[in-house]
Amino acid sequence: MKNLIKSPSSLALVFALAMLATPSLASDADDMAKLGKEGNLVCGDCDFSGEDLRSNTNFFKADLHGVDFTGSNLSGMNLRGANLKGADFTEANLTNTILTQADLTNADFHDADLTGASLGGADLTGAEVDRANFTDANLTKAILDEDSFDYATVCRTTIPDGRVTNRDCDD
Repeated sequence: MKNLIKSPSSLALVFALAMLATPSLASDADDMAKLGKEGNLVCGDCDFSGEDLRSNTNFFKADLHGVDFTGSNLSGMNLRGANLKGADFTEANLTNTILTQADLTNADFHDADLTGASLGGADLTGAEVDRANFTDANLTKAILDEDSFDYATVCRTTIPDGRVTNRDCDD
């Protein structure tokens, strides 16, 4: 993969992913500890810009604060409950991604595609969402700054109070 191993923390994540994909590699207690508590990945400030990390990748409750996902393909990933504070998702493909109950405080979603994404209960306080596409996304019970979605696309989008908005639909 292009530019995948840019830092020691990136190498640690690749090792952790390999252990998850191959259970026999993670058989000893020391190796399991490298995955973090309860098997969670820890990779703060890693650089995955432009990478294809889609589908079948499970970062459930991972600590990925400050990670650079600029231009990455994260479609279909499970990031439920992940710590993504300050992560950069500029121009990223997050279609059908599970971000339920994720901490997305101060994350950057400029020009990101979140079509069909699940963000129920996620904390988007301070998140930048200008020109992001939230068509068919579910934001039920998400925590948002007032007016933060003024410049984002919302069509058939379930907003925090459970109502569906069609503000930007081309009907």
